[in-house]
Amino acid sequence: MPDEVVAGSEDERGGERERQPDSFHVRGAVALADEEEAAGDDQHGARNQTRVQRLAEEHQRDRDGEERRRTDDDRSARGSGVANGEREQELRETGPEQAGKQEGPDRADVGRLKGYERKRHGERRDHGQQRAGLRVRNPREREPQGHRHRAEERGRDESERDRVHRAKLQRVRSTAVGDPRIRQLAELLVNRSLDVQPGWQVFVRTTPLARPLLTEVVKAIARREAYALVRMTWNERSRVDLDWAREAPLELLATLPEIEAYSVEHEDARLTIIAPEDLHADADLEPERRRLIQRSQERSAERGRSLDVRWTVTQFPTEASAHEAGMTLPQFEDYVYGACLRDWDAEHQRMRRHAARFDGVSEIRIVGRETDLTLSIEGREATIDHGLRNMPAGEIFFGPVEDSAEGVVTFVEFPSIYKGRDVAGARLVFEGGVIVDATAAEGEDALLSALETDEGARRLGELGIGCNPGITKHMRNTLFDEKMDGTIHLAVGASYTFTGASNVSAIHWDLVKDLRSGGELWCDGELVQRDGAWLI
Repeated sequence: MPDEVVAGSEDERGGERERQPDSFHVRGAVALADEEEAAGDDQHGARNQTRVQRLAEEHQRDRDGEERRRTDDDRSARGSGVANGEREQELRETGPEQAGKQEGPDRADVGRLKGYERKRHGERRDHGQQRAGLRVRNPREREPQGHRHRAEERGRDESERDRVHRAKLQRVRSTAVGDPRIRQLAELLVNRSLDVQPGWQVFVRTTPLARPLLTEVVKAIARREAYALVRMTWNERSRVDLDWAREAPLELLATLPEIEAYSVEHEDARLTIIAPEDLHADADLEPERRRLIQRSQERSAERGRSLDVRWTVTQFPTEASAHEAGMTLPQFEDYVYGACLRDWDAEHQRMRRHAARFDGVSEIRIVGRETDLTLSIEGREATIDHGLRNMPAGEIFFGPVEDSAEGVVTFVEFPSIYKGRDVAGARLVFEGGVIVDATAAEGEDALLSALETDEGARRLGELGIGCNPGITKHMRNTLFDEKMDGTIHLAVGASYTFTGASNVSAIHWDLVKDLRSGGELWCDGELVQRDGAWLI
């Protein structure tokens, strides 16, 4: 089964992002509509300003013309009065108080000005009614600039990545709204897989793309009277940020910071929601940096493999995963929920009947295309995953005796992804439980690099048998592929100590072998499965 706690395990999935108004930096359709409306307001306001300016200019021209006419009239009257001596006498007889009054506008001018103001007031009232009818907000009534992008910001050039990323977030959010399966999955994870108890501190790691499921998970944890501690990142399978890991000094990579180390020791449960934006985001990480990161998380891995902390790994559908599986996003959503939302009590009973045949078994033999491998599970009990670890669940797995594997296995049917690299056609030869030869048709350097991680990386940590009838095709996603009915998977590296096994390594990498076409599974010389179908 995929290892929840090891950074860079086989299904680890690794941007500049738009700063958004809500707490998760995701801008919804309402905010976008508001920006468009605000932009419309700006344009409308500009037109109104031009109109008012034009009216003011016309009014000023009217006043200028009126003043010129008054001046001409005064000149005519003054010329006539001076000639007759009447105007000169009038001016002499006019006192200072009366003269002061004459310096202001006359009553006709004041009347015209008031009429113009009344006209402007009526236009503003009509304009307000028109804006109300069109549901256009007054610029003074718009939301604060801190809640949306300013006009000059909206008009700035944005990169292609910005546009693609913003559109991706919006599509994920809009397509998930109202899907009842999201809440059903959240309830399943919190109530069954983690079985959250009151007062627990539950760490939830995921990417922003999983917001719909994250929201329901957090609510479900709250209803269980526990704490939800959310960690948002773009490489959700690791406690170390990928961008930071590319640049940080090597001496910092080998240990977790104190606050993170404290959380490792004190968390009661952890949930990882895989929701990748880019499945190959970590492919360029230098091997030395990768090894140091794995070393820094050994304590976290130890607690998980011993079940000292409750943990679950699940998947939220994203476009990247859908594309990798060769599906559209709606098809992938149906596939994910169909594999997860099952009657797990009934599935448990069905798998128990098959697992019972392995009780007391000493040797298991796996036969298939370019494969004939034997190993021992003597003294090791079968563990049934019926929704308590991974989701989707649906496998029976064992911890093989560490020095028992003999023979060869070739994973010719399906490629595997390791650290963002494709490894296809991997062929492993075992002697005394150790891989003595390893080749691959593609990605051999990635295979050999993984096997050189440490001494335990060349031994088997797990044998699993896929039993989920809802998973029928390979998706290039180990969380699903290893549960496929009619397949087995072998993990190189660390074993789960709760199975009775004791192999130690910084890696746990599952590789899937298809037995549905000519494959056989034997228990102490008895054929129990042929062509992927049970015979017991």
